[in-house]
Amino acid sequence: MGRFQRTGFVFIVGLVLLLLTGCSNEQKTSQQEGLGDNSVGRVTSEQKREAAHTDNISAEHSTDNSEAKANHFQEKLSDWILFQGIGDNEMIHYVKKAADEESFVYIDGFTSFFKKANEDMTQGGIISYVGGISQDGKKILLMNLSHQRPTISAQIYNLLLHQTELEFQLPHKDYALSPDLDQYLFEENGDIYLFRAKENEKTKLSLVKRDMYSVAVWKFSPDGSKMCFSDDEGNLVLFDIANNKIIKKINVGSKDIHIRQWFAKDKLIYTADRDTTYLLTIESEERKPLGQSMLSPVISPDGRVLVYTDQDRNVFQLNLQTQQKTKLDDAFQRIGFEVYPVQWIRSSTPFMDVKKSIPVKRVTASSTLPDENKITYSANQLTDGNTKTGWCEGVKGDGIGETITLEFGEVREVSGIDLINGLAQSLQTFKANNRVKSLKAEFSDGSSEILAASFVQMDFSKKVKTSFIKLTILEVEKGDKYSDTCMSEVRVF
Repeated sequence: MGRFQRTGFVFIVGLVLLLLTGCSNEQKTSQQEGLGDNSVGRVTSEQKREAAHTDNISAEHSTDNSEAKANHFQEKLSDWILFQGIGDNEMIHYVKKAADEESFVYIDGFTSFFKKANEDMTQGGIISYVGGISQDGKKILLMNLSHQRPTISAQIYNLLLHQTELEFQLPHKDYALSPDLDQYLFEENGDIYLFRAKENEKTKLSLVKRDMYSVAVWKFSPDGSKMCFSDDEGNLVLFDIANNKIIKKINVGSKDIHIRQWFAKDKLIYTADRDTTYLLTIESEERKPLGQSMLSPVISPDGRVLVYTDQDRNVFQLNLQTQQKTKLDDAFQRIGFEVYPVQWIRSSTPFMDVKKSIPVKRVTASSTLPDENKITYSANQLTDGNTKTGWCEGVKGDGIGETITLEFGEVREVSGIDLINGLAQSLQTFKANNRVKSLKAEFSDGSSEILAASFVQMDFSKKVKTSFIKLTILEVEKGDKYSDTCMSEVRVF
């Protein structure tokens, strides 16, 4: 995976956490049935669904305390998928457990999580972002980009040990990244280089780029010993890194080739022939078509399940053994983001630990929409962890001036809020009702500030010590059908 970018498919993400949830309105949306039923799984069925894709592994005995600490978490592997979401105002990245649509972790949240462990990580940096996640999910690449520096400050953080393993300067911001986060492939003045972070070594490779694509889309083998890329003659080219030479060319009969994922020693998937996705066995050169019009497909490490976005921007999971296709759904899709899978991560890492936030003891509202057909819109649903419930104000008009108050029960230091805006039970309910456009946040110390609610994450200008946050609706984005202004979930960090 290359770096994450807010403006392209080579990704940059600013780092702070957002895990949120959405809401419900049964009466207003008679057409939403089936969206929930088509999701990949429910919490109650999670164990059954994970059984097909996970393995139990035993922790190795070790006298080393840090290794034992890491092994404590290695009891069960779970499947997570890294997604990219493109909205009207921002690009986001998040990981989601394959068997549970509510277990998503906003990648930006990783930054604040790591800053707690390493306060000097942003010294000298202007833009901080997550540059990559290791294939086993145990490590994350954190980067600081400064316009005053020719290189990028980077560090590899171990999620299980809660410590920085390596700090280094990366020569370039656009790169292909090895699964273990140690090797970085990039272009410089027309030449191709490999940077090894552990050795702090930059090597010029005996390669000439012969297609229109950046080397940032080239793929490393799972063990990081080889690379695969396409040339302008319709070949998939395999390159041995240690020996610095091309070891094989496989002609696939197309010059428009996109290598998607090298997921096993002898297998990779690529797209060619007008968007047909193929499974390639490298040794035998056997090609097997998997389907057409699959945007950004990713495959499970065992090669059994494919997740992709179709041309209508729906996300599907395809069992390659049974050919059973399941539509996937989550809160970000329901609030209008176009969502694409990026990486499949099979890991024992407790990603949900990043979700931890400042607990809210009590939520009150200046008004609430009356219950309709046993559907409630009460304020306490803003912090219930369910993306299909939410609060709607209950006054005539658009609800300008209506308030929500989040009480902590004690003075806490807060940095911002994450908001799932609108009534996010479905895309239909989201569009039908008003969404908040801007908010005023007031604190118990008497201070306040204005927040733009067009983004999921809203950072305060500085940390505030307060016993409550009072949110006042200042502006709204009009719904297609109703004048009720709604919010689905609020998380305080």
